[in-house]
Amino acid sequence: MAEAQAAQTAAGFSAAFAHDADMDRNTVGQKAMDTHTHAHNTDVAVGNALTELTQLENFNFFLDPFGFFTLFNQFFTDYNTAVTEETLATNAYNDAFGYLENNGLQQYPRNVSDDMNNAETQLGNAQTHLTNTQNDIMQAATAAQAAANSNPDHEGDDNSGNRKGGNHVG
Repeated sequence: MAEAQAAQTAAGFSAAFAHDADMDRNTVGQKAMDTHTHAHNTDVAVGNALTELTQLENFNFFLDPFGFFTLFNQFFTDYNTAVTEETLATNAYNDAFGYLENNGLQQYPRNVSDDMNNAETQLGNAQTHLTNTQNDIMQAATAAQAAANSNPDHEGDDNSGNRKGGNHVG
């Protein structure tokens, strides 16, 4: 009975760790999507900034000083956007990697790799306890069969035809 309970407990832990690993896997996927989005935004902002820089190089300040400063401001806005998005992309990438396999980083106490290993360990424990339970059942069945074979006329009673607690005659 204890082995069966231990098998059930270990199976429950295995399922819980597998669920955690799946949740962490989903987090990794979301962080990977965030990385892609921010990398794309960086690419767009850099392209815009380069276009504006080219326009500034060819711009005649004396003909349109307001237009020049507007374009100059837009260049720095796009440049700052590119720097910010690049930082966000790097952070999302690092988070994705951390949730995948944390390498001892404190900000990622759980990760797919650890949860998967814990689930595997608990599944192994459940299998061991299940095997022990099956062996216990086989031993009990063998002992019952041996008792029945050694006393075929009385079906396991006290050899005088009486069962303890009853008055059965076999």
